[in-house]
Amino acid sequence: MGESSGQTYRLGDRVEVRVEAVNMDERKIDFSLISSERAPRNVGKNGARESEKGDAGKKRRQASSGR
Repeated sequence: MGESSGQTYRLGDRVEVRVEAVNMDERKIDFSLISSERAPRNVGKNGARESEKGDAGKKRRQASSGR
């Protein structure tokens, strides 16, 4: 997540960065973003994500009858 922008990136997103600083003692590398391109999302066969289906896409468990 970007510290100042709050922007998040996923696997598959193309980003171009510049190395700004390297701290070998702390084992840290600081980058600055030059450009980015979002990867298309794979939404499946029917084109609807689970969050868009609402409760219709969920199965409910049967209540236990107890013993």
